[in-house]
Amino acid sequence: MKEAPPGAVKEGPGLNRCSEDARRSADCSSRHAGKEVGGQVKEVLGAYYRPSKDEFAELWATCLFVVDANVLLNLYRYSAKARGELFRIFEEIEDRLWVPHQAVLEYQ
Repeated sequence: MKEAPPGAVKEGPGLNRCSEDARRSADCSSRHAGKEVGGQVKEVLGAYYRPSKDEFAELWATCLFVVDANVLLNLYRYSAKARGELFRIFEEIEDRLWVPHQAVLEYQ
């Protein structure tokens, strides 16, 4: 990786945020316009990007579902049909379903 220009402030893994003096220089604008930073932004700030269809499919197939006390308490508000559907889903994902201890305490 290139060394930061004079006046740059190193921020985050591999990203450089230029100081005000460095921002005025051609070096700063050309560095930020290129792939050096552009390729890293999504890597560093990936949570701000919408996953692709393939990434969504993988997430739904492998993620851990964590419910809080509100999900459990809402069972009393749902119709019998909606409650049954939610329990069916819970059974389908039971190996990836987690109810945190705090949620259980709040539900009691």
